This record gives sequence, structure tokens and C-alpha cells, in this order.
Amino acid sequence: MNIYQQPSPKRLGVFRTRDLWLLGLQKRRKREKAMRNGSLNRIRRGWYALPDAHPDLVNAVRRRGALTGLSACKLYGLWTPHHDKLQVAVPDFVRCSFTLGATRRSLKTKLPCGIVPLDTALIHVAAYESTEVALIVFESALNKGYIRRDQAKELLENVSRTRAQKILARLISNSQSGSETRVRNYIQSLRFKVVAQAQIDNVGRVDLLVKPRLIIECDSRAHHTSAINYQTDRNRSNSALIRGYLTIRLTYEDVWSRWDNTKRWVRYLLQHRLHKWKNPAYSPMSSLTE
Repeated sequence: MNIYQQPSPKRLGVFRTRDLWLLGLQKRRKREKAMRNGSLNRIRRGWYALPDAHPDLVNAVRRRGALTGLSACKLYGLWTPHHDKLQVAVPDFVRCSFTLGATRRSLKTKLPCGIVPLDTALIHVAAYESTEVALIVFESALNKGYIRRDQAKELLENVSRTRAQKILARLISNSQSGSETRVRNYIQSLRFKVVAQAQIDNVGRVDLLVKPRLIIECDSRAHHTSAINYQTDRNRSNSALIRGYLTIRLTYEDVWSRWDNTKRWVRYLLQHRLHKWKNPAYSPMSSLTE
């Protein structure tokens, strides 16, 4: 199933020898001149890269494979959680020594040019990552319009039925970030009703609304927002407070570096029914500091 056009070698900056005609370098003499002046680099026998080719692509080709899983999805522009090891798909005959230090996946099709097709990368995510991570990546693909829900369902036929059902049961298309997906998924696991990208009169669109009155905003990036955005966020929180909504804001670090602690106090808020508070003049957060 081809759900997303495979990037061309020229776009990726990684070439087999037979593809070098795209650069006008099909003749050996021209290739050698390009390598001498630094406009072309040899990765390994039969493979070349432009100087600005992504290092992960070059690394994958050097390992006799192609990027897959989270590494590939990140390069395709999907929201992916941090992962330490490069994920590389290689043919079964490739020696293990070539993939030391990387996460190895089996490649059953013809070796692509540096990166597997998006459908293969998504299948590997669904098969090998946690259901939470798979949900994050699939929702990003849906939100960007790279796949449709029926295509997601078809891709998930390649994993166990139980795993596929868990992902599909919570899969939505309007999640704006992996942080938002992670928090929403946790709240749903506690059996509370939560709406993504809810529209609230005189406040605007919010990341998550735990009905009826708890707003949760999630930072999708590790970097701090600008002063203007910071002030805008606080103005929105104040507007929501006047209208009887309690707003909590989770930083990127809250969701990805301090997740266990964040889960504890989010659970505390919900179990003490602070999502149902009614009096804007009373701050239920005071009970947490007593």
C-alpha cells in the first residue's frame, strides 16, 4: 500500500550509482572530480551522498539498510517522542556487526534509497513500540493528512488484533502534538471524558477539556514560548477562569521528563473532582498545598 510518495534520491541527497545521472555524474571521471571538490561524498560501495544529506540517512545506508520506525517517521515530519537509537531496516543477510548501536528491523522488500516508505515505517512503529507511542505517531500522520483512518486500519492489520484494537479505539485526527495525545490517552485510561481541541466561547480552542470544567494545555516543544505567546496564554487562562473553567498548563518536561509525577497530580485533580468545580471565586488548587 503506497500511502505517501517516496522521496526521490535528489530530495534526500542519497544516491545509488545508477541514480547519479540525476546530478549529471553518471560518468566515473565526473564523480571522482565531485568527490575531490567536496560536492559529493561516497558512503560505501555503490552509494553516494550530497554534503547536506541528513546524517541519519547516511548512517542508515552505511549500515547496509534504510531508516525505519520512529527514525523514518521523524524525517517524514511526524511528531515522534525522543528515541536514543537509530532505527534501521536491513535485509536478513546483513551481518549483525553493521547494525551495532542501532535498533535493527527486518526488511523484506527491495532496499530503498535511505528510508523505507511511510507505510512500512508506521507498521514497524505499531509492531515494536508501545501502544501509546504508536497512537502518538499514527495521530500525527492523520493530523497531517498523510493517511486516512481507513488506511490506518489497514496498516494495523499487520500487528496483533489486540494491539490494533487498542490503538484504533482512541485514534483521532485532530490531536496537535504527541504531548497532547499522551495526556489525553492517560486521562481516558482513568475513564474520564476528555475532548481534544475543544472550542470554548470567549476563550477559543483549547488542547484538552475534561468535562465539564477542566482545561489542560500541553506544550509540544521543549523550548520556551515567546513573551507574547506567554502573555496570550495567561490572558486565555484568566478568561477561562472568569467563565468557571480551571486551566492547568503542562510543559514539555512535565509530559516527557517528569511524567510519573505529572500523572500522579493529574490523577489527584480528577479523583478529587476538580474538573467539576463550579465557583470561579474559589481556587481548588489551594488544597494541594495544605
